[in-house]
Amino acid sequence: MRYSKPSFILCILMSAVGCSSVQQNTTEYTFEQRTFVVDTSFVAHASINNTCPCKTTFTDLSKLGHLQPVTLEDMAAGKYCHSTDAEHRLGDAYTLSKVKGVIYEIEENSEYVAKIHLTKDFEGKLPNGQYISMKNLTLKDAKRVYPGLEYGSRDCSDYWNYNNDTVNFYFKVDRRIRRYPIDEAHYLNSSIEGIDIVLWCYKIYVTTQEKEVWYERPPYAPFSDNHMNIYVWKRRRDFRSKLREIVTLGTQSNYDIIKLGRWKEYLPDHELMIEEIYNSRGDMTKKVK
Repeated sequence: MRYSKPSFILCILMSAVGCSSVQQNTTEYTFEQRTFVVDTSFVAHASINNTCPCKTTFTDLSKLGHLQPVTLEDMAAGKYCHSTDAEHRLGDAYTLSKVKGVIYEIEENSEYVAKIHLTKDFEGKLPNGQYISMKNLTLKDAKRVYPGLEYGSRDCSDYWNYNNDTVNFYFKVDRRIRRYPIDEAHYLNSSIEGIDIVLWCYKIYVTTQEKEVWYERPPYAPFSDNHMNIYVWKRRRDFRSKLREIVTLGTQSNYDIIKLGRWKEYLPDHELMIEEIYNSRGDMTKKVK
C-alpha cells in the first residue's frame, strides 16, 4: 500500500506551526446516510483460481504464498502507447510461487488486484469454466471458448486483441500484411501470446457527488457491508497551506477530509479497522471501534 508523505523540507519550513495540523471546521453540511449494494456478478466473469480483480487484494494474495515482483509487458498499450485514462493506472506486478503462468497486477493507488495476466505457462480454467493450455492456444481456440467477441488494436501496439469488457486474448500483428481491417482468416491459427482479465474498480465501487458532499464505499469492505462513507473535501486557506503551494509551485495543495455521519475503514484483509460517528460539522461524536 502506498502512502503520500509530506515534504521533509516543507516540514522544516513549517516547524514553528506544525506540518499536518487540521483547521477547525464551522460549516454545517447537509447529508443523508446511504447504502450501496455491490453487483457481485463480476466475480463469476473475472475469476482465475478463486482470485478476482477488484475483489482480491495484495494482502489476500500474500496469504496464498510467496509473492515475487516481475516485469509485465502491457500488450494492450505497447511500448510506445500512452494511456488516456487517468482513472485506471496499474502498479506493480507479482507472481505467486505456487501458481504457474499467472501474473497479478495491482492498482497504483490501492491494494486491489486490477489485472490478472495469463502467460504461455498457464493451464487451467478461464472465468467461463473452459479449460485451456496456453502453450497450444490459437485464435481459433479462443473464438471457440469465447465466441462473438470483438477485435481491437492500437497502432502503437504489436498485438491484436480479441476481447470483451473483461477478457482479452492477444496475438501478434503480422506486419507483412495490411493491418486494417483485420484479416480474420489470416490470423485464425495465430498463437495467443497472453490473456488479460482486467476490471475497472472505480466503475464497480461507484462514488457519487451531490454538491460538495461525496458518497463512497469504504475500500476493502466485504460485499456483505452496504455502508457508504460520506465526506467533503475542504481546501485549507491557512498560511501553512499557502506556503506549501508556493514551495511546490502549485503542484500540491492541502485538503482536509470532513467526515460526516457513520464512517468506516477496512484493512486490505477486509477486517473492520475503524468505525466512528460524526456530526454535520465533521466533529466526531462517538468512536465505535
